[in-house]
Amino acid sequence: MPYKYFRTVRSLLHTLNNLDVDVTLGLIPGHSDIYYNDLVDSKAKTAATDAYNIPTSAELTTQTCKKLISKQCQSAWQQRWDRSEVARLTYDLLPLVGKKLVFPSHRCCSISYVRLLLNDSALKAHRYKTGLVESRMCECGNGIEDSHHFFFEWPRYVYPRYLLERELQLSWEECCNDGNIVFSLQSVLAPYNDSRIVYAARERILAATFNYIRCSGRQL
Repeated sequence: MPYKYFRTVRSLLHTLNNLDVDVTLGLIPGHSDIYYNDLVDSKAKTAATDAYNIPTSAELTTQTCKKLISKQCQSAWQQRWDRSEVARLTYDLLPLVGKKLVFPSHRCCSISYVRLLLNDSALKAHRYKTGLVESRMCECGNGIEDSHHFFFEWPRYVYPRYLLERELQLSWEECCNDGNIVFSLQSVLAPYNDSRIVYAARERILAATFNYIRCSGRQL
């Protein structure tokens, strides 16, 4: 068997030499007797052996295979999302993949909500990036018209904002949390990742967010 590999390597070296490619073969010592390298090797072997607690072949049903494949795909998806260099503002809102999102039943509101999540709406700060408007400043004269300004600063929406903030605070308190909730884009657009807020409270917060978007009369 070793002689077979030797012949293959020699043949490849000959081919490369005919192409004027210089190849130098050398011996690279392994990781033996290097404590941390040995530790890494041990952990890697353990992970490869016990990954996802794969059952024996007798227990490997179709349903089990589907679960393993789904888990592996989601792991790869999460890794790509973590390492991506684009859509980082959306990542700040939704850092975990595979979350089941809640959408409003009203079509225009749903579109506006998704575009706010993607940081690509009809707000001036977003249109300015693509050259569609000459200024990011809001018509109210009190700052840049971005998502934060739309939800928390624009003076035209005082009462809808009051209803939104009240629902946020009530949901926070109903979950037995002390103090006041931090009003942020995370809390109004994507409360999914806050473990201190139960699922039912998250749905109420999102309903209040959707109501705010509808009351604004904006098609974002």
